[in-house]
This record gives sequence, structure tokens and C-alpha cells, in this order.
Amino acid sequence: MKRLRLRFISDPKVHDPGGALKTETEIISDHVLIKGMKDLIQGVIQQCVKRKGLVGTLILSSHGNSSLFVIGEERYAEGDKRLQALSVLRPFFAPDAYLVINACECGNAKELMRQVAKILSVTVIGYTGDIDVYKWFVFEGVVPTGNKVICTAGGCQEIDSMEELRKAFERGPGENVPGYGREA
Repeated sequence: MKRLRLRFISDPKVHDPGGALKTETEIISDHVLIKGMKDLIQGVIQQCVKRKGLVGTLILSSHGNSSLFVIGEERYAEGDKRLQALSVLRPFFAPDAYLVINACECGNAKELMRQVAKILSVTVIGYTGDIDVYKWFVFEGVVPTGNKVICTAGGCQEIDSMEELRKAFERGPGENVPGYGREA
């Protein structure tokens, strides 16, 4: 079965009409706008059926902080029972799939990310710093800052992003780092 790469962006009209999410919608052409959990769930299922595949990578762009992240206009923190609704998506993910949450500082909410990883049975990636979105002349991109946090149902590991970037640079071109910029 085909592995899909899906991008969902929290609708900037909800509470970011001129900010980073709006800029991201201008940069990323293959995104789906969502206003909440229901839109996310329906969108994933529709994309999988329409494109006849399973999710290999799901990138969710939104807002967040060190204790929560937002899906559309809904805030989710550790222990939020509403997150259980995500479990219906389990069959739509490939066995080694991952979810990248591009929301500022959400990598600091390790237990929340572990909870989502457990619900979906996937690896969840977040970042401890801000998610910088820029569009300036011909330069544009989405770049997470801080350290990368990788969570599975069993726990989380924090990786020094600068050290990881240095190693990728040493390996040379062709490196595809999930969640960074406009990777292919």
C-alpha cells in the first residue's frame, strides 16, 4: 500500500489571521486546513481513501506552548480525554508512521506527546523551541528550533538538534530530516 505524506494546518482564520499559520498556508501548497479534531480525523480518512494509501508521515501545524498544542481552535493538554477520538485513525497509519507536531514548544510537553503516540500507535515528533515560518522574497520555509523530542508509547527521547544538524551536514546532500523545511 502507498505511504502518504499529509499536511494539516490549523485554519489561521480561527485565531491567527496574519501570523505564522497564514504564512505557512502560502508556502505549503499541499495542505488541508482544519478547524478542530473532527476536521483532522475526517481529513486523514478522506485523504487515505482518495489517494489509496496509509499515512507514513502526518505533519500537523498549529500553535502550542510547553504544556499544550492546538488543533484548529481546540486546546489539548496532558490527560485530555478528548484525545482518545484520535484512536479511530490507527488503521490509517502505516506500522512505522510518525506524526510531526509543528507547534511552538510542544516538545516540552513530553507526557502529552507520549499520550498521543500511545493512542495512535505511532512515533510523535515535536520541538522544544519555536516553529519559525518565513517568506522573504525567494526565501521561504518552516524551521523548528530547540531540540527534537521523539516519543513513542514507551517514552520520549530528546535529541540535541544542533548536533543532529551538524551530523547531517557532514553526511552531505540528500538528507531528509522529518519536520524540517520543505523536504520532498
